[in-house]
Amino acid sequence: MFLMTFCSLGHAGEYGLWYNGPDSTGQIGVKFNVRYSGKTVKYCKIVCSPINAVEDFVACAITGKVEAEITITGPINSGYHEWTYDGWYNSNITNVIIDRVVLLYMDGSSESIPGKKVVEDMHRWQQLKQQEQQLKAQQRSERIKTILGTVFGIIAGLIVLIRIIAFLIDYRGY
Repeated sequence: MFLMTFCSLGHAGEYGLWYNGPDSTGQIGVKFNVRYSGKTVKYCKIVCSPINAVEDFVACAITGKVEAEITITGPINSGYHEWTYDGWYNSNITNVIIDRVVLLYMDGSSESIPGKKVVEDMHRWQQLKQQEQQLKAQQRSERIKTILGTVFGIIAGLIVLIRIIAFLIDYRGY
């Protein structure tokens, strides 16, 4: 199973950090986070094209190419992978369209995954992660409410106890 969990435009900066948008020279790349399980992959080819803010395809100012075929050399085994491609010089690039992902396996077979499916799966996964995070936040909030309720209950009980002791002290005339 090939699942792209993240795709971001940007560039690599100091200390290997990823920054959004082009660098000072206008170079912009794309970063992919992928979860993969299955047969060992010999090559993974991600075919994508950059677009501008009005969704027109944009060419690299140096090479003139629009479509990029990003080839990741394996072996790629099951697990989490992060790949980057610094491929275009054009400050008008605002997004990237994934045309397809081609997996070439070590046994000679191959699989082509349409870009639409890759993107739909990525959005579905991101929605599930967001729902999971919201559920965890809600559970944390409920635990905090329970703890606070218990603490306030104990404090209220102590206040009542202090009042009883004060009453008994007043009553006995101490």
